[in-house]
Amino acid sequence: MKYIEPKPPSQREPAPAGKYSVRVVEWERGLSQGAKTSGMTAFYPVFAIEDASGELDSRYFTLDEMLIDDSERGSDSNCAWKIFAFVKAAGYALQKGEAFEFDQDRAKESGCRFINPLGLRLNVEIEVEGYQKKTDKPGEKTGRKNRVKRYLQDETPLPRVDGTNDELTQDEPF
Repeated sequence: MKYIEPKPPSQREPAPAGKYSVRVVEWERGLSQGAKTSGMTAFYPVFAIEDASGELDSRYFTLDEMLIDDSERGSDSNCAWKIFAFVKAAGYALQKGEAFEFDQDRAKESGCRFINPLGLRLNVEIEVEGYQKKTDKPGEKTGRKNRVKRYLQDETPLPRVDGTNDELTQDEPF
């Protein structure tokens, strides 16, 4: 193994297209603002690429993703499949119709399964895409970034990062 000096975020670059192990390092819940999905629950995971030893690889950008829960549309759902692919790639085997939440309080409230997204590790295929930068600097109008092309559901599930779990915790007494 060779030591690689970590790069500060401003010097990182997109990873070459290919298959990678990634880890969820940030997770936010919000509302979609898309034309067809406005007001629906959206999850915003941030993935960090891991090196071969399972450590975070600081040479590359993190990957920002958006997962939209439009399952309330029933059979007209166009986005929920992506959440299920994410969950399956993380090693969870859900039964058809099984309810789950990424928020512990919501899971307790509804009596369903809690899946803690932070620290989840999964295999993905990523690609490199171009984008328009929001800048006025000449010559810096376009950039390159990674995005998840697909979640690899048939790969061997990766163990979770230490210190995280899916167990519902009991409320602490005052």
